[in-house]
Amino acid sequence: MKISCGQEVKQEGNASKTLLFFDDWLLSAREGLDRKQGQCNLVKEVKLGTHPELNSIFGLRFLHDDYLDRYVMYIDCCFKDPKNYSNFTFRLDTDDLQNWPIPKWASGNGPLWTRIENPVLDQNGNPLHYFDLLCLAGTPMAEKGYFMNIYEYNDNGKSINSVIAFSKDGLHWVVDTKTHWLPHLSDTCNPPLYNPRTGQFMIFCRPGFVDRRIALVKTDLKTFSPATTVLQPDVEDPVSREFYGLNPMFYDGIFIGVLQIYDTEPTENARIKMQGTNEVQLAYSYNGQNWYRASRQTFFSRTEPGTASGGSVYLGAPVLTKENRIVFCATPSWAEHGLEEKDFPVEYNPRVLTYLYDMRLDGFVYLKTRARQGLIQTKTVISQGGELNINFRTTHTGYIKVAVLDGTLNADTFGKPLPNYTIEDAIPATGDELFGKISWQNRNNLDELKDKSIMLQVHVCEGELYALRFPYQVLIEEKE
Repeated sequence: MKISCGQEVKQEGNASKTLLFFDDWLLSAREGLDRKQGQCNLVKEVKLGTHPELNSIFGLRFLHDDYLDRYVMYIDCCFKDPKNYSNFTFRLDTDDLQNWPIPKWASGNGPLWTRIENPVLDQNGNPLHYFDLLCLAGTPMAEKGYFMNIYEYNDNGKSINSVIAFSKDGLHWVVDTKTHWLPHLSDTCNPPLYNPRTGQFMIFCRPGFVDRRIALVKTDLKTFSPATTVLQPDVEDPVSREFYGLNPMFYDGIFIGVLQIYDTEPTENARIKMQGTNEVQLAYSYNGQNWYRASRQTFFSRTEPGTASGGSVYLGAPVLTKENRIVFCATPSWAEHGLEEKDFPVEYNPRVLTYLYDMRLDGFVYLKTRARQGLIQTKTVISQGGELNINFRTTHTGYIKVAVLDGTLNADTFGKPLPNYTIEDAIPATGDELFGKISWQNRNNLDELKDKSIMLQVHVCEGELYALRFPYQVLIEEKE
């Protein structure tokens, strides 16, 4: 493969719209701006109550249900009696993240899952547990409603691993015990996700039983590929580190995931280590298959010993809200992974609540001025016209200015500011904006530059840069 001298080849497919800063792959320069990792803020402690028959009640499967147009949380219920296999799940939903209904248990002598509203049941009226699910709205399988991949299913007392189910309402499911999405047990979160780039679905799981790495299964929800490892600890990770699971979302053209970092106890004399702690790092991918970590910094940490998340913390996939915030559902654990109930104090109840945290739009990573001035310059892209919007925050004396440069390869004007789009023409943008519109003295969009090769030069004074949004295509190599 080569690129012909002076010939520009457009990327096939739809134009990209958002440039985030997990890495510098589309930048030719970054000066005076340091990459920072965002932080989450506590939104709500969702109190789930208790029940004398249950050991734990916690929510980890949190999503916006596009069919209901409501936020949904699936609540796991685990019995105290280990002989009672029938752990179960029920659904809570709300249109206000600050106000969740409190679960109420009806009196009676029937099974506990018959005494709670919205239990999740199979076609035989039996409770379902140990599953992940995907709302299929907006995908090629939308007529199916909802997809579920179960990692362990109780079929009349018989345990069956890795089967699938579909539902029209997210509560009543038809389980297909003949179709297996994985040939082995993957005892972790196994989130499914639609990949609009390929038109396929993906399931993130483990490549083997208790093999704590991240694997990918590709599927059309009828047939399933073998699990391929896509992310594992490397030379920069400490000894005995494992990856417990990955919860991803598709976000403005990029895949972003919360990576569960499991640090096992080195002194534990066992091949499969059950003692350890769990925290979270960020991972990202441009195609859903090749995953990277831009930072080894902890994104979501355990809290102080003796507090709700002092032992471990488990974080679900990010969810974009209608208010343009990023929300995470966190399940706390007072104790470290692998401790048995007999080791806990009598008053200890490991998981009876869930926390919701939120973060600024595009706030996963951002660029911040080290001193007063900073600058980034993109590589050559092909403008698709439209507005240029920037997610930024500046001090009262700071600003954002943008110059548009000629990106035509091998031209005498390459790298020079285009008329009407110079830094002198740029109107300063200040304050705190999620979609701050960039304009110049005589221009307020990039329409006249449609299909032209350009580079953006962004000047930042005393500020933070979160994202650039403008329709563009990148240059790719031409096949011989």
